[in-house]
Amino acid sequence: MRIGSGEKFVELLCQLVDGGDFCISVSVHSFGFAVYADGIWISGSEFSTFKSELERLERERSGIATLPDVVGMEFSLQLGAADRAGHLLVSGFVQRHHWILGKELPQRLEFNFELDPEMLMTVLKEFQRFGEDQPE
Repeated sequence: MRIGSGEKFVELLCQLVDGGDFCISVSVHSFGFAVYADGIWISGSEFSTFKSELERLERERSGIATLPDVVGMEFSLQLGAADRAGHLLVSGFVQRHHWILGKELPQRLEFNFELDPEMLMTVLKEFQRFGEDQPE
């Protein structure tokens, strides 16, 4: 699934695993910066909450939908209303820690870009499709 267009997007590949959780791979391109990470775990309950928040965002055009990883340190995706006119903002981060010269140091990309409001329903349907087989 791709959220965004052109050279500003987040692309997610989601795989449902045993227990109702998801393992995702994420690719982000934002204003010339890019990052790829895989093996990011999203709990089934956080995924369900995110879908509910997306549904509310699509219906009311206010609020924020947030999808964090299980650990809370590797990935976060937010889609939110930027203003009352209905403009939408996609933001978040991807972070990994690497051992460099005997120290564990973070590598992090934060991203922010506008999303065409017409794309929100497509994004919502894609996330609903990913969760269809998820046990409640």
